[in-house]
Amino acid sequence: MQKRGQIKLSSDRRGQITVFIIVGIVMITAISIIIYFNNLKATDEIKNKEVLGTNFITTFVDNCLERSAIEGMRMVFSQGGYYEFPADLEVFNFSDEEKTLQVPIYFKNEEVSVPSLDYIENEVAKAAEKELVNCVSNFESFEKEGFAINTGEAKVKVDFAEKTLVVLEYPLTIKKGNQEGRLDKFDVTILFNFKNKYTAITNYFIEQKKEPDSFLAGEFSDIAYENNHQFWFTQKGFNGENILIEFVYNEKLKSDPLVYSFGLIYDWIKVEEPEIIPVPLIPAIMKMETWNITEPGIHTLQVETTGENLTFYTEPDILPIDSKSGLITLDTNEFGNDEYLFYVIAFNEEGIIIESHVYINININPGNYPIIKPIGKLTAKVGEEFHYKVDISNKKEEIYLFTSKSYLFDIDKKTGEINFTPTKEDLGLHSVRVDVENEYGRTWQRWELEVK
Repeated sequence: MQKRGQIKLSSDRRGQITVFIIVGIVMITAISIIIYFNNLKATDEIKNKEVLGTNFITTFVDNCLERSAIEGMRMVFSQGGYYEFPADLEVFNFSDEEKTLQVPIYFKNEEVSVPSLDYIENEVAKAAEKELVNCVSNFESFEKEGFAINTGEAKVKVDFAEKTLVVLEYPLTIKKGNQEGRLDKFDVTILFNFKNKYTAITNYFIEQKKEPDSFLAGEFSDIAYENNHQFWFTQKGFNGENILIEFVYNEKLKSDPLVYSFGLIYDWIKVEEPEIIPVPLIPAIMKMETWNITEPGIHTLQVETTGENLTFYTEPDILPIDSKSGLITLDTNEFGNDEYLFYVIAFNEEGIIIESHVYINININPGNYPIIKPIGKLTAKVGEEFHYKVDISNKKEEIYLFTSKSYLFDIDKKTGEINFTPTKEDLGLHSVRVDVENEYGRTWQRWELEVK
């Protein structure tokens, strides 16, 4: 009689269960071993990073990658999306007193020729790869600290989206003493949305195809206004039919704004009546160069524009400007020696608003201010103490106050001596300013300091 609550199993069934239990134990043991060794490997990698100091190397490469990508964009954008021009590509040679450019022709004979976004990404990547090699400089600064770094091929990939993602595959084998580590992949994100800017450019040419004989300057102005950047155009040729377009993107990445340039060529036939102008005067403010003021007194600067019936003002509004003529008047008695950034804004009766910026450097000396001896470009090396003394050419027996806002170093306020030891994070070219003040006034000088 079988007891309640018991199940009687055959010997075959018991054997099957035993096999399943054994297999389960083996699988659990195998998984545990894999997890253990993976954790052990990860722990070793973390320890190697700490022992070898590869965190500094990662930071160094990341900084170089970001800088190289920005310089790659600067180079490629200035050539309309090309790092190297294809042999069969028609280019427009432009030159004036300030610059010489070669840019691709985006529109000619009713045909549009704009490189794809993927193509521009690849061109920026190629330019960044070359810049990166120069930036890392064979990791010479790390060799002095006992590191031996073997490098593989550097391969950059650029992805233009809401932000610019830059990925670098760069095999590095790092040795120091009996320690060894490896780094393979780096990536940085740059707060720059070129994808939207590119879409705006391609949308323009949809409208251009509809009106192939007209330069649609108003469309370009709308693009610049809607995307918060500036638009300049320069006309060449007998009838102004060769046009250089420059979009100035206001995002300041590391240094100056990026400028995207390309050319347009129209088939405008010379007409007998020279009064007929093929291009309407669309409101625009011409580019203003840095205004350097070195003499005391009253100085003026005329804002050059296209368009009619414009009303002008400045931001901040402390810079006087004639609201009708656009003439800026600056009295050095009302401004101290310093570097200033002002925005000039104008609007017309149709409500179109345009703006541009002007840098103003005031550094006057009526005769009794300190005169700083020219400094020029100086070089400092990572891990080595840097020393320099700011000198005054008209020095007298009086008290001087030396100051600087540089994050690299502190300056001795009484003697003007600069002493500091650069770190790896300081690598690169820096623009540095020092100020000297006596009882009469203050002067300043900006100079370059390169940390290698």
